Amino acid sequence: MTAQRQFARRAVRRACLLLVLLAVALLPVPGPAVPGPVLPGPAAPSPTTGARLSVAAADPGPDLGDARPGMSVAGNLLLRDGEPFLPAGFNLIGLLTPAWCAMPETEPATAGFGQPELDAAHAWHANTLRFQVSQRGLADPAVPQADRDAYLDRVIRGVALARASGFVVLVSMQDQRYGCGEIHPLPSSETLDAWTALAPRLMADPYVGFELFNEPRNEDDAAGWAQWRDGGTIPDPNRGDAAVGHQELVDHLRSLGSRNVLLADAARLGERTTGMPRLADPAGNLAYAVHPYYFTPGPAWWDRQYGTPAAEVPVVATEWNYRADGCGTAEQRLAPALLDYLRRHHIGVLGHAFDAPGTTVTDLSGTPTECGTAAGGSGRLLRDFLAGLQDRDLVPPAPPRDVRVVHVDRRQVQVAWSAGAADSGPVSYLVVRNGAVIATASGSNWIDRTVRPRTRYTYLVRAVDAAGNISGNSVTVGVATPVLPR
Repeated sequence: MTAQRQFARRAVRRACLLLVLLAVALLPVPGPAVPGPVLPGPAAPSPTTGARLSVAAADPGPDLGDARPGMSVAGNLLLRDGEPFLPAGFNLIGLLTPAWCAMPETEPATAGFGQPELDAAHAWHANTLRFQVSQRGLADPAVPQADRDAYLDRVIRGVALARASGFVVLVSMQDQRYGCGEIHPLPSSETLDAWTALAPRLMADPYVGFELFNEPRNEDDAAGWAQWRDGGTIPDPNRGDAAVGHQELVDHLRSLGSRNVLLADAARLGERTTGMPRLADPAGNLAYAVHPYYFTPGPAWWDRQYGTPAAEVPVVATEWNYRADGCGTAEQRLAPALLDYLRRHHIGVLGHAFDAPGTTVTDLSGTPTECGTAAGGSGRLLRDFLAGLQDRDLVPPAPPRDVRVVHVDRRQVQVAWSAGAADSGPVSYLVVRNGAVIATASGSNWIDRTVRPRTRYTYLVRAVDAAGNISGNSVTVGVATPVLPR
């Protein structure tokens, strides 16, 4: 596709998006508007002369008053029917391979998909299923139209069966081997065409979410993230097809009329979020996806890649497992702590895969893999984890309010805050300085005695309730410590 055609295509798409947004804006509103959140109260006492303070504007917390049906986003939370929702369940590959594609590895999953499999997933207490679908199967013009139509109908029937069984469904666009894809590292114009074919058939159902592109392979540096967001041919030539940015994918789906929750995968096959740009979504229904297969570096790594973004935006681990070769290693040892970490940070988990023997299950009846048996793996752990969620408080507390600096000098900074409302009440607070958790406080203030003169710091606070649930971020306050006297 020439540059002129790409420019024209994007211009038409953005014009369509504007028309859709204008139509939505003109719809009648049922009832009076709900007042916005109240801004923080009186200013804190003046700090020591010579210090400089600033407060960054931030969302004061999710608005849970919107009880519209289906999935939606509020602050850093996914909602289902207006209530905080933690996706828990499985990835499935049974709809991934088109009939014209010879792929022995997926034949059992394709043949085994049906109601008994969904019933077995229910028995594991799953509430969400993620279907990977083939980009080529939906949109490659070299594939006969009749074959593309047949594949599209098969995907629609599969999603409908899962929805009739009560599952929330995520549909993930894949351009990888099992879908007979060309394995583009990043989305291409074919990704847009695939969503053009698929989204209109599913977007009327608010319990269906769209994962924009499975496992992009960009680096998590400035150039990689720029291409992830904006597309182009640099630094990755994308197999000769200019990459389409994730922002354009969001714009395209909204121009089609979709208001479904969208999920954008992190860099390096979903593993890295450091430096990830935030996409703009006029519908306000955008979440992000990670694939935490590489989790053995431990909690500090989890904070950087999973916990930090999850305090700002909704995050779902749309694939996770470890296999038999992880038994007896750090994978087996750290996996229980990882699952608990994800739960406490309100990051949903989908095991890979419920229809791929040797991963999460040993067979297509739903028997879990388990270390110490002939079929090792993380299945038993995941099944127990999903069962344990049934009796847990999964609603995180509200972010702390009125965060402020009450004292600053050359050697210390004192930060104070007020508790937000929560079902079980906050019992402790995480203090975050310059993006990293630096302390846990039991009260409503904390003194940082590790600061240096003439240095700028930012602080925010997260609440932790009795169930271990962690809130999103408070507002951020900034301060510059004064200089040493001469």
